Amino acid sequence: MAKRIYRNDLEHLVTVAPLSLLNGIVMPYPTIGLLATYFLGRQLYSSGYFEKEGAMNPKRMAGSLLCNVANMGTMGLTVFLGWRLSRGKLRLI
Repeated sequence: MAKRIYRNDLEHLVTVAPLSLLNGIVMPYPTIGLLATYFLGRQLYSSGYFEKEGAMNPKRMAGSLLCNVANMGTMGLTVFLGWRLSRGKLRLI
């Protein structure tokens, strides 16, 4: 079971980590919020597997939802910053 927890739902990390490095330079506070959401989601997701329901645990499902929201938010923030950069309106803080 520990191997399944460790490897499951980590595909988000491939996009969240590098995009957060870039987004954090320009917009650090929203990036910190998205990373905190991802961290909380991973904690809930992992701890949900140790409950008696297993894969159908509500904590696991909520954790998966938070990971997905953080992933989509990070990609959306990157697109927004790219759009502002293309318009010449991107300012470094």
